[in-house]
Amino acid sequence: VPMMMRYVRRQQWQGKKLAQALRGSTREQTVRNIYNFIFKHIQYELDPTGSEQVRSLRRLVADRKGDCGSQDR
Repeated sequence: VPMMMRYVRRQQWQGKKLAQALRGSTREQTVRNIYNFIFKHIQYELDPTGSEQVRSLRRLVADRKGDCGSQDR
């Protein structure tokens, strides 16, 4: 977890432009915009057993896939 937190802090700049594009006129609209973007553009799939990939935001958007590490296998 500490490594992931450092990684996120180093990569924050990647989200600034996307965050501006998804910002709505209200907090509710912003959340809806983020949800819709992820729902329409990102396919979730598990990492291979025994590995954990940490992707930057640019990589996540370019690959159009990511994983949810909280799922039980």
